[in-house]
Amino acid sequence: MRPQTATRIALGLVLFSLTAFSAAAQKAEITFDKNAPFKQYKRYAWGKNNLVTRQTPEMEAVIEKKIEADAERQLTSKGFTKDEANPDFLIHYDAGAIPDPGASMPTYKQYLAGGGMISGTISGVTADVWLQIAGHLEFSIQDISSKNVVWKSLVTKKTNDPKKFLKNLDSEINKLTTKALEKFPPK
Repeated sequence: MRPQTATRIALGLVLFSLTAFSAAAQKAEITFDKNAPFKQYKRYAWGKNNLVTRQTPEMEAVIEKKIEADAERQLTSKGFTKDEANPDFLIHYDAGAIPDPGASMPTYKQYLAGGGMISGTISGVTADVWLQIAGHLEFSIQDISSKNVVWKSLVTKKTNDPKKFLKNLDSEINKLTTKALEKFPPK
């Protein structure tokens, strides 16, 4: 195999693994009432939202406005109209982030003469510990007539770099909101 071909294959594998990791880093869980009258829904209003972070009140207000603006853009693109006086459904969200520590035990590998190898974990040695932040964004749709929650979407995402997440706040919230609402209304 030529060196250029091997380099291209290696680069392709790296790009594929990064894409696969990005997709796995964010997942959505959707539940809904199959008997709900989704086709009749035209107008919405905001219910009570809940945001839990370690940010300042000013930063939380920015995050709340961004989530609402992105959700409204998603709903408008699907033909829904915001109508606080006469909605068909309420939309509300719960969002936040919590530390999610991970750990692994130290391991060893010892290569032996003749090509053999022994490996295992080392007892009595401190484990490797890292900190991730696990964020979640859950949207709920509540039918006005029945007062029942008829649709929910929970999106979770982990990050090792919360400062980078905040630096790219607009983009990150847009991705999460888009992922959360992409399957509303259900078909």
